[in-house]
Amino acid sequence: MIKVVRAYDLTDDMHMFSIVATDKGFSYVFEDDNNAMFDSKKRVARIMEMSSKTKGLTVDDYLALSTAGLINFFFSKATEELNEKIAVKSEKIALARAESAVNGKKTGTSMAIASDDIDQVFQDYPELYEQLASEDPEQEITASGMIELVFAALGSVDPDGPNAWLLDYMDGQTADSFVGDIVFDAQPRNNEPGKK
Repeated sequence: MIKVVRAYDLTDDMHMFSIVATDKGFSYVFEDDNNAMFDSKKRVARIMEMSSKTKGLTVDDYLALSTAGLINFFFSKATEELNEKIAVKSEKIALARAESAVNGKKTGTSMAIASDDIDQVFQDYPELYEQLASEDPEQEITASGMIELVFAALGSVDPDGPNAWLLDYMDGQTADSFVGDIVFDAQPRNNEPGKK
C-alpha cells in the first residue's frame, strides 16, 4: 500500500512538500530537491535507522514517524495511491502548481486544470491507469482513454494555435480510430490541416 500526505505551512497554508510512504519506508518530495528546506535524505536515514529495531511497521507507522517533530507544518489526510513513482511525479506537479500560483504565474492555473483533467481521465479509465503504471517493459497500452489523456495533458486546444490540426483531425472520427496516430505520430503530416 502507498499513501501520500501533503505538508502545508502553518502561516500561509502553502503546500511546501509531500510525504510518500509504503510499508517499507517513506520519502519526502520537494518541487526542487536542491532547494529543499531540510536535508530530507539525512532525516529519512536517521528515522529509518532508529526504527530498524522495530519489526512489523505499517505504512501508517512510517507516516507518523515522517511527520514527527515537524511543528511548523500541518498535514493533510492521507490518500492512497497505486504506484509509488506516479505518486512522486504527481506530487512534484502539485508542488510546482502551488509555487506558480503563489507567484501569480498563469502556468499555475493551466497546470492545475491539466492535473485535474488527467486525474479525471484516470478515474474514468482505471484500466488505462493500471497499464501506464505497470513496470512491465512489455506492457502494451490497449485500454480506452488514451486520446482523452492526450487532450487532458494538452489542455484546451487553441483553434489558431500550433495544435489546431488536432481539432480538424478529430472532426468526424472516434477516439478509438486514431489513438495510435495521436500517440505514435503526434506531429501534423503533410496532408493534415494546419501543416505549413
